[in-house]
Amino acid sequence: MAADTERLVSQGAEPGRDSEEFELKDRAAQHEPADPNVSKLFNPTKQTAQLAIEQGWRLAMTIILVVATVVALKAFQQHGNISHQAKIAFNTIMTVLTLALGLNFFDALKEMAKTLRWRILADHPFTVRETDLILGSDSLPRVGTLLLESYKKPLVFLCCLLWILLNITAQAGVAVISLTYSMDSGTNTTGTYTVDGKVQTPKLDCYSNGTTCPDSAETSMNRAHSYGVLSRDFDPRNQECTYANDGDILDGDQLCQYFEKRDNTEFAYRFSDYNPADNTTAYPYLTKRIIRASQGICYLYDRDGGNIPVIDSPDGGDSVWLYNFHNDTYHNHILVPKSYSAYDSTTFIYNGTETPQDETEQACGDRCLWMYAVRSLGPLSGNRPEQIFACPITMTEVSNPKDEAHNVTNEVARQAIASIALNGRYSTPVDPDKKDWHSYQIYPWGSPWETEGVDAQGFGAMVAQFAIGSIANMAPRNGRIEVPGNLPILGYHLSIHWPYAITLLAVVAGVHVLVFALMLWFARPVIVIEDSNLCTAKALQDVVARIDGGKVLDGKELANAIQKKGATNNGRTVYGVDGSGAKDAPLVLSFAEHNLVRRKLPGAAFPRGVYA
Repeated sequence: MAADTERLVSQGAEPGRDSEEFELKDRAAQHEPADPNVSKLFNPTKQTAQLAIEQGWRLAMTIILVVATVVALKAFQQHGNISHQAKIAFNTIMTVLTLALGLNFFDALKEMAKTLRWRILADHPFTVRETDLILGSDSLPRVGTLLLESYKKPLVFLCCLLWILLNITAQAGVAVISLTYSMDSGTNTTGTYTVDGKVQTPKLDCYSNGTTCPDSAETSMNRAHSYGVLSRDFDPRNQECTYANDGDILDGDQLCQYFEKRDNTEFAYRFSDYNPADNTTAYPYLTKRIIRASQGICYLYDRDGGNIPVIDSPDGGDSVWLYNFHNDTYHNHILVPKSYSAYDSTTFIYNGTETPQDETEQACGDRCLWMYAVRSLGPLSGNRPEQIFACPITMTEVSNPKDEAHNVTNEVARQAIASIALNGRYSTPVDPDKKDWHSYQIYPWGSPWETEGVDAQGFGAMVAQFAIGSIANMAPRNGRIEVPGNLPILGYHLSIHWPYAITLLAVVAGVHVLVFALMLWFARPVIVIEDSNLCTAKALQDVVARIDGGKVLDGKELANAIQKKGATNNGRTVYGVDGSGAKDAPLVLSFAEHNLVRRKLPGAAFPRGVYA
């Protein structure tokens, strides 16, 4: 032993404690442990790697949970409307992810506290009570106790306060993630999902009174006209319901009463099916069944000059104007009862021989009729002649029908086409030998259906719009029948404020990365004693081994006992005075001086060696 000491002194070591340290280093270099039971070859790089491995999986778990949270939110958002059961599943998934993220983060902070307590104890002497509380710094209540008991030490007080705030802020940040999204219940068709089932679909075989077809043709025609009037009420929502193709129609919402083609040549209506429980028709299923009305090549004629002949009806009870009209290649005439004619007005005319449902002579196809109008001018119109319009109007069959009940019959289609001129009764034929069935409607100046300044194709568009509007208002007002279909059910949809959600999740992951890096850096200058009970007890045995009754005292009582009685180990004091020189100054523990924790310079790694 003397030879060893002499060799160490010759290398620059002083007898005593420095000789001890050099001896340990020398033994470490020779890989000869001082005591195999209590010694360990310390390697600072290995310690850092071990800490990185032990805490790295928590960081990896945080990143995995953050990614899983984003994936779950994205998946449910893209799924659209979901059922109540799916909402429960979503809430369960998000609760599990949030709790796991919070617990993992909280546990990471606890591990950081366990690691950094050795660095803190090595940096400064602390009272026995403070040492006890710092050793338990992984518990926030203990940190809070240290905060209250160290109010006279600003630095300790500030560190405790910041640590508590960091923990609270971290947990609050994880909790606030749930405020960046909400699972909203649906209120209309945008908030539904569908299942196979029995749906209610409109009856389309007539203009019914809600349950059955009317007894008289007059009643049916009055309804057809009334529903058509509603199609141009200057509702702003209709101004946006335009389309260039079917895709635009299928993308429309339930607020669109009908759709207008952007070149004003066609109008379309999409049918809806309903859940039998939806008594207020708040959430229909918007189908792919579409019906269209359009005009063909329309004509504008001038009335022949001179006075307009008046022709009496056979019974003498009515008089009609005889309008002769022409263009460069065509001449014809049309009758208008005086009761349906006035200055500055437009009279729309159905000029058939049968009711529209049964008409053949004025038909231009199974679902097509010729429609007419006379534009009468006022006294201030100068020498401009009255104008007569003529246009063929066609209504298509319903596209994509799934059941016979989805079809609009030819009779109903022709009635809708003529609806702009239907008044519930027809004029008496002028010639008793000729079969006539005429109907008229007059629209005064200022009416949305008045034709002042409208060209021939514009007139045709008016009639087609009126026809599709008549169907569009008939369908939801008619009675319904049940057929198999896509049953709409009000569900839930996920609304997410992505900027806030991504920011919070990124901050959580970023703070964990920062905590992980700081822990590794701060731990380099010290030996991090394992936090097991046995290792901690071994490290503290010099302090508490000789305190009588210490095993039955709590931490605070034991600290007070040590303060009052003192303890020595092989003649060496394990605590000292704080340096003030005062007789009643508090006793302090200096871990760095008594080999409980070894340290070198701040920021530098603790040297490699064997330490007991």
